Parts: sequence; structure tokens; C-alpha cells
Amino acid sequence: MKKRDLAPSLTSELNELMPLLISIWRRTMRLSGPHDRLQTREFRSVVAKITEYEEHQAKNGHLGTLESFKEAENLVSYLLYYFPLHFQEAFSLLQELPSSKKRVLDLCSGPGSYAYAALKLGAQEVTVADYHESALRIAGELAGKAGYSLNVRRMDVHRRNWPFEGKYDLIILAHGLEELFPSKEGNFEEQTSFFNRLLQHLSEDGHFLLVDSSSKGTNARILELRNYFVKQGYPIQAPCLYQGECPALKSKAPCYAQRELESPYLIDEIHRSGKMKRNSLKMSYLLIRGNKQEWPKIAEKPLFRVISPPIETQNGSRFFLCGKQGKKRLGTLLKKHPKESRAYEYLRRGEVIQIQDPQVRGDDLLVQQTTKLEVYTPLGKALKEVYEEEN
Repeated sequence: MKKRDLAPSLTSELNELMPLLISIWRRTMRLSGPHDRLQTREFRSVVAKITEYEEHQAKNGHLGTLESFKEAENLVSYLLYYFPLHFQEAFSLLQELPSSKKRVLDLCSGPGSYAYAALKLGAQEVTVADYHESALRIAGELAGKAGYSLNVRRMDVHRRNWPFEGKYDLIILAHGLEELFPSKEGNFEEQTSFFNRLLQHLSEDGHFLLVDSSSKGTNARILELRNYFVKQGYPIQAPCLYQGECPALKSKAPCYAQRELESPYLIDEIHRSGKMKRNSLKMSYLLIRGNKQEWPKIAEKPLFRVISPPIETQNGSRFFLCGKQGKKRLGTLLKKHPKESRAYEYLRRGEVIQIQDPQVRGDDLLVQQTTKLEVYTPLGKALKEVYEEEN
């Protein structure tokens, strides 16, 4: 098995990935041609399929069930566009884990974008499990082309006997919630029963990563599950610092993550041809610890996660924050920031910040001349815990 750096370059990984995806597309479609690009007619057919997926998502809030994977053209068109996007999500989110994970299960994996990222980031034993044989074949083929071994299991998660056993350091369920539990069926109890069973497979120091779209309905489902997990004694590793009921859900406001999008040439061309406006990655996610673990031990400091992009107002940029004290708003009284608070000008959604001596007006925190503001945990990194500071 190949040995990789624990934090390889996303750019180099995408440059390696795209030709592999195109080669799998060609083999599946039984077409010859260049290994690193599509020809004009091929490209147009892919864009048409991706446009169908995008229209479904805009109308329904999700990509739909993956029954369409039974048609090879649907599956490999999905592969050329959504696989790189989901791989980038995974590449960022998996680096928020506090330690590397040796044994990983990617459930409802599809072609295995999250499993592939786990392999790239150093996982030693990765299993993909899905109902769709064609997607599993592609997951195995892609891993093999990249020099990795991958365990492949076909399964129906609604059946009693699951084709895996033992404990996993990380279990992933990414973009599979609607496939498993269609929202129109109102099946919260069925969901929680499923998750209770699934999380029994976590190792003592294991984590569960749940990811889905940022659409309003799906985001609310994730936040409802977040409250359920917390009540059942499961600590949140990320993104939540607040340990009570989700403030966003209480106020019926969305709360989702956002990451920069790195677009290989093919993705850029699909956006241009399909007239798609996607300049970042948005997703709802929870990274959960097993219920025998504690909440992350963070310093007794005024820490908050930035949960919005900069919002332009007549008084300048503002941000929404969420921390141990709940949801707050962050603004500034300054036109020019001194060194101690200059980080305000570069804040990014998802970062954990430390802010000292702001002017407090109810739920508003305002940067003033004496305020100190710094990034405590950068975007896409594991939350810094107290023992890390002491050592």
C-alpha cells in the first residue's frame, strides 16, 4: 500500500484524481479518447446529466435517491462532477478529527468519495458499503488505480444482518440521508433507531461523521439529529462549541459549513457550459464522538465558531458566531484595525476565534480599540484542546 503524507496538497490530489475519473468514465461508456479530457459531444452529454441533477436539487433540496445509478451514464456523469466536490468536502472535514483513524467505514458510499479521501489522509483499512453494485465497482476500481486496497460490501442497511463486524475508528454517512429516510415519510424514530444501532460499531475513541446538503430542509434535519445525539450523551467534536439545544434550530435559522471550492479545468468548464453558479462548497455536517467520551476539553476562553460569511450592512461587515454562551453577532466600531484585532478583516466561516475585551451590547460583540481577536483553530483543522496547549 502506498505511503502518503498525512496532509497532502489538495491541488496535487485533484490533479491526480481527474484523469482517473475520466478513464473510468471512458471504460464504463466504452469510448476511446484522450485520458485527461472529454471530447465535445462527450462533454455535452455529461453537462446535460449534471444539469438534470442540479435542477432536481434546486427543486427538492437534495440530489434524490441513487436509483439512477442503475443507468451507467447517470453514474459516471455523477462521478465526473460530484465526486470531486464531495472529495474536497471530505478532504477538509476529515482533517477536523483530533487523531488519525486506522479503520474506517463509509456507509451508503456510492462511488466512495469520502472513502477515497480517508485513504489519502492515511487510513489503513477502509470499507465501503452500499446497495448499488455498479457504484461499489467504481469505488474499488478507483482505489486500485490510485494504489490502495479497499474493502467492498454490498448491503441493504434496512435489513437486520449487516455485512461488516467489529469496531471502527470512524464511520461516515455522507449525502445518504434522503436515500435512507426520505423526508416526505416523516420517519424520525426510524432514523434514530438506525443511528443507535450504527454507533454501536464505534471504537472506544471513535467518531461518526454525518454530512449532507446545506438546503433548508436537510439542514434542519441535521440540526434536529444534533439535538437528539446531544440528549443521548454523544459529545460533538465539530462544528458545535455550544452544549445545549441548537440555537439556530430554536430560531429556525440555518447553520451550515462553507469551504473554498478548488475547481479543476473540467469542473470550471461544466460550470461555464451549464451556467452554474457554484463558487464554494456548502454542507451540513456533524462530527460526533462516541457516548463514552467527553466533550472536547477547550480552554476557558471566550471562544466562538464563525457560522456565517461576512454580512455587509450600512455599518460594515458583520458575522454570526456560536460558542459556549450561545449565538452572538460580531461587528466592529473601527474603520482600521490595529494588529491585535486585524484578524477581523480576514475571518472565514468555520474558523474558531478567541475574542477579548469587545464592547458588549446584548448579543452583539463589537470590536473596539482595546479588543484582541485571533484565530484559535483554523478552518479545516482539529479543535485545539487544553492538553495540546499544556504539552
